[in-house]
Amino acid sequence: SIIREILKYPQAGLLVKLFPNLLYRRPPWVDYYRSQKSTLIIWNQCTFTDLLEYSDSVILDWPSTALLQALAAGKPLFVVTKHLKIFPQALEMLKRRAVCTDETQELSETLKAYLVTGQYPADLDDTSFLKTYGNHLDDGKSLERAFQLVMKNLKDEKLRALPSQQQMPCHNIDNFT
Repeated sequence: SIIREILKYPQAGLLVKLFPNLLYRRPPWVDYYRSQKSTLIIWNQCTFTDLLEYSDSVILDWPSTALLQALAAGKPLFVVTKHLKIFPQALEMLKRRAVCTDETQELSETLKAYLVTGQYPADLDDTSFLKTYGNHLDDGKSLERAFQLVMKNLKDEKLRALPSQQQMPCHNIDNFT
C-alpha cells in the first residue's frame, strides 16, 4: 500500500484525512496505522484545507474537491485517478501539474523517488487545470462572485415565495413586505 511505502522513510511523517461523512465506514487499517508514531489519522476533527497548512505534499486516492484545494495550495500532488472518470483533455492538463496514475503501485514508485530525491516530476507552476476547472477567471474574486450570486438567488427566491396581498388571509394589511 502507499501508506506502507511512505512509512519506510523515517523522515516522512504521514497525515491521513479520511472522508469526513459520519456515515463513512472506517477502514480496517486505521487502528494499525494509528499506532505508528509517525502517522496521524484525521476523520472529521478538521477540514482538508486546515490540514494543507501542515502538509509538504498531498496524495489523493479519490480526486474530488480536495484536488482543487490541493492544487490551489501549490503543494506537490500525487493522484490515483482510477476511481473517477477524467476526460482526456482534463487529465492531460492535470498531469502537467500533478503526478497522476491509475495504479497505486506506480504511484508508490514515484513517491519513493520523490522521498529519496526531493525532486517533484510535475510542474508546480502549471495552473491550466485549476484555471479551467477551479478558479474560472483566476482573479482572486471567485468567493466574492459566488457570494453575490448566492445572495441574488436568495433574494429572487424570497421574492418569488412571497404571496401577493390578495393571497394573504389578511389581505387588507398595508405595507406588506
